[in-house]
Amino acid sequence: MRSVLILVLYWSAVVQTTAEELSKNVLDFLTYATGDFDNKVQVHLKGQEYDLIQSRARRVHVPSLEPNITLFIEQATSGVIKFFNLGIVTEGPGNTVSMKLYNFTDYSDIKFGSYDLDKISQVKPEQLQSDDKCVASFEIWGKGLMVAVYPNCRYTENGEHPNMLITYACDFVTVTYPPNTGQKHTAAPYVFQHKSTGEPLEGAPNDYISPCDN
Repeated sequence: MRSVLILVLYWSAVVQTTAEELSKNVLDFLTYATGDFDNKVQVHLKGQEYDLIQSRARRVHVPSLEPNITLFIEQATSGVIKFFNLGIVTEGPGNTVSMKLYNFTDYSDIKFGSYDLDKISQVKPEQLQSDDKCVASFEIWGKGLMVAVYPNCRYTENGEHPNMLITYACDFVTVTYPPNTGQKHTAAPYVFQHKSTGEPLEGAPNDYISPCDN
């Protein structure tokens, strides 16, 4: 009960801009971080050295969280879901953005890509769990580059969540996974192709220029 109360209080305390007021930093973040991702080409070239990993990230609207900017993120390794999160996005100082991550408490019966995002509006605080160290940090660097330290909040070692190191470009994303977190540990990063949703960014002004525009 206490954790649910803390979660409700956190949601109530975070102040975020409305969709009509999104900054360039947040819009650039959404450009890089949302879409569909997979390393099928890498698996084809490298064979069994890498697991097949697929990810889906979408901006969603959760009435109990608005006006916060919220993402739904899922990731599957060899077809088995390993990440099933909501993330609350907050703009930081300078070129930084952070995202507080919440794990769904039960997604055992869900297949990757099958979750109906319309159900997000019905999510209740007791269906999610988090802690104060479950926060991903992003830095946006010029045209076509964003880097991130992204905790895997399903695992804890010595009181800390192991971190993934992620580099986002417009068409590709590289991820270095820590060992013993549900996928093959490799010397070189996983390389994902990034496919945009193809939908216009909600909250982008008419003069917004995407970092991925030619």
